[in-house]
Amino acid sequence: MTALQPWKLNKQRSFWFVCFAAMTANHMRCFCGLNSIRSKVRSSRLPRPVGQKLLHAMLRIDDIDDSLDFYVSKLGMKVLSCNRRPNGAATAFVAFGDKATKRDLSRFALELAAAPKRKDSATGSVEVGSFGGLWIAGDQKEIEMKDPSGYPLRRVSKQQEQSIVALCLETADLRSSISFYTEKLGMSVAEDSPKESADAAYLQYSSGPQTYLCLQQADKPVNVGSGFDHLVVSTNDVQEAADQLQDLGVKLTMKPTVMFGLKIMGIQDVDGYKIFLVDEADFAKSNG
Repeated sequence: MTALQPWKLNKQRSFWFVCFAAMTANHMRCFCGLNSIRSKVRSSRLPRPVGQKLLHAMLRIDDIDDSLDFYVSKLGMKVLSCNRRPNGAATAFVAFGDKATKRDLSRFALELAAAPKRKDSATGSVEVGSFGGLWIAGDQKEIEMKDPSGYPLRRVSKQQEQSIVALCLETADLRSSISFYTEKLGMSVAEDSPKESADAAYLQYSSGPQTYLCLQQADKPVNVGSGFDHLVVSTNDVQEAADQLQDLGVKLTMKPTVMFGLKIMGIQDVDGYKIFLVDEADFAKSNG
């Protein structure tokens, strides 16, 4: 076999180098294109936000009649339901709205719960703790007050219909609390917060009742207390929400179950405040 001249060998090597470079470039373009497609597929499979809407908060109270007189007669809220028991315990749902007749997905409600009455029970037994209170919108002048059980309320002057503007919770670490509610429950920091403050953050969902969750940096150890019992948030799928939260390291205080015809589960935030997530479709059906 005749040996190739050096210049021919170099030319042949150059030819194969060019071919190899072209093949490598095409391979890289295909590889990058495949990665782009995979990225789009992964992004399309990202879990949807756990929470959807703030529905209501439960407050334990000393006396149902005193509380209803305050929230209905003085603040102008409507009684959506009231269940009295023979032992003196009672539960009432109240909300703002001229046409409010039942609980729905469009208005934030309060659940007022009175324990059974006992002869040895003293008034003022509810421990408000670090519950920061409620902000109420109205056309009257701004004023601070307390309800019959000692919960702080602030009436703020707003050019809008009466509503619960914000529910406030004190937190030991504002940054950690914001992270929990945004990254775990899918809330977002409001851009048009009712009040600017370096020690508070206003969170909300994009749909449902436009009531803010106001997180306030505490200046002393947080005491959850016995008054504010829990916050209720709707979700599209309770089991899916439970799986997603557990993947994010959130411990379930109540595994998915069914109560009062609603699929429901429970968790706690970083300070120990209780949160229940309920199936939105079940909630709409049960209050339809």
